[in-house]
Amino acid sequence: MPNPYVFSTGETTTVFCTQCSRRYELAVTAEQLRQWQAGALIQKAMPDLPPRDRELFISGTCDHCWRGLFGPPTPEH
Repeated sequence: MPNPYVFSTGETTTVFCTQCSRRYELAVTAEQLRQWQAGALIQKAMPDLPPRDRELFISGTCDHCWRGLFGPPTPEH
């Protein structure tokens, strides 16, 4: 389920972390947000967004809180 704390102004999108309530302004257009919400894979809809920012959209958890909950990411093989 998409993060309900996401608001787009057209050229940027504001996302709030559901854990710490920190506000993030990301360079995601309303069209990219619409594509993802319509079912496109997030990496296809927002290809320039780093994985940590995509996770904020998916789970509503910022990178800082994610690491606090689950520890640092493991290297991919």
